[in-house]
Amino acid sequence: MFDESVQNGVLSAWVDYEDAAAVDSYYYDGMFSSHIRWEVLDTNDASHGKVIQVTFNALDENDQQQDNGWFGISASQTNMTTDLSGYENGALSFDMRIIKNGIIHKNLLVKSECKFPCSAKDFALEDPPIGVWKNYKVPMKYLIDGGLDIQNLNNLFVIAPNWRMQLGQYIIQLDNIKFEKSYTPASITIEKPPSDKLFIPLAPEYGFAVQYSAPNAVNINWSDPFDVELMSASSFLLAYTNPMGQNRIYPNRDLSDFYHGNIVFDLNVINYAGATGEFIASAISDPSYSLGSKILTRIISCNLCVDQAEQKSVGTLYKSLVIPDYRILAPVAGEWTTYSIPVKDLVDKGLTLSEVFSPLALQFTGPTNQNFRMQVKNVRWEYKISP
Repeated sequence: MFDESVQNGVLSAWVDYEDAAAVDSYYYDGMFSSHIRWEVLDTNDASHGKVIQVTFNALDENDQQQDNGWFGISASQTNMTTDLSGYENGALSFDMRIIKNGIIHKNLLVKSECKFPCSAKDFALEDPPIGVWKNYKVPMKYLIDGGLDIQNLNNLFVIAPNWRMQLGQYIIQLDNIKFEKSYTPASITIEKPPSDKLFIPLAPEYGFAVQYSAPNAVNINWSDPFDVELMSASSFLLAYTNPMGQNRIYPNRDLSDFYHGNIVFDLNVINYAGATGEFIASAISDPSYSLGSKILTRIISCNLCVDQAEQKSVGTLYKSLVIPDYRILAPVAGEWTTYSIPVKDLVDKGLTLSEVFSPLALQFTGPTNQNFRMQVKNVRWEYKISP
């Protein structure tokens, strides 16, 4: 798509303006007076030469307007689509370096997009050191599993800071943007493998959070097993959180030793209340936890919060996190079922083991009704050496 110059597609941006009177739209002029500007410039670097330099909050460095948007490479200016079925076993590959970071670090997301109403999940990027080039490869399988219709792509490459979190001015450079037909996940070698078994039970020192879409939608019992019953139709995300550190803030945790291990838990759906679907079971790594403030999302319920004021404060630490999509079959109603999720599969889909924010996240994929009720217990991370 880009190597010294645009090879396929057109450079583009899409902006969601804070001003309700402004029209959210695409544009293809890098010097357009808007939230995002870009240009192709020569770095005078033999390794990269000409690159694309993109600035978010180009005209509003102090983020007074709170606009949001993405930069990308579109298939055309007429919203035509292209079929990349030949790349379904490959990866989206590109080089990036950060010239200037915004207020929130570890905040960049990338993906490909298919024509509306089709949609795809974002892939969270680890920041390279300022001024240092880094190559990224996003498995097409991750994007396809997240909803991408690879036969119907209209925006081939999309990159942006997290939506509603584009605070301050980000300046990045991009090069060697392309699709590759094959992809081999990088293997992680544990220098000193655990002796016999690593085991982390998620005991009471861990918090349990429930994010839901409708007010007063859930009735929660914080006992063991953890019990959630919907009081009205609502989508929800159930997530364990790490033990609290000082000042009651949730720290991320390095769980790299579990790369070859599993996340194990027991699940019982007492009443589906007519709902049909499956579960997404995963873990969450937080791509911008280093800030710890100005995180914009819904308030959650928290069993470790002292009062409602603290619940609100803790809620502000949550954001729209990127969750690897690992689907499991729903259990038979009323029967406890044990699930074991390979951690490596989640890493391949974007989980950063060195910064695990939530060791388990559960979400039901189908529409739910009042009286939907489920229980979870015996949650742990395990690593066992084969006999």
